[in-house]
Amino acid sequence: MNNHIIERLVDTRASMSIIATSVVKELGVMHLVTRLESYKKTSGVVTQTMGGINDFPIHVGENNM
Repeated sequence: MNNHIIERLVDTRASMSIIATSVVKELGVMHLVTRLESYKKTSGVVTQTMGGINDFPIHVGENNM
């Protein structure tokens, strides 16, 4: 992501992905974070995120940078 190699599991059918704040900062994309958002986990607990990033393209696999 953003010229960084990050090994992660990708769920291609997921409606969203969640990454740690530390990774967002490392990638240098904090300026893309829009707003605080709240989500309900499958356990029913509501959690608040630091924000959302829309339209952040990534390439999966080797030699895609």
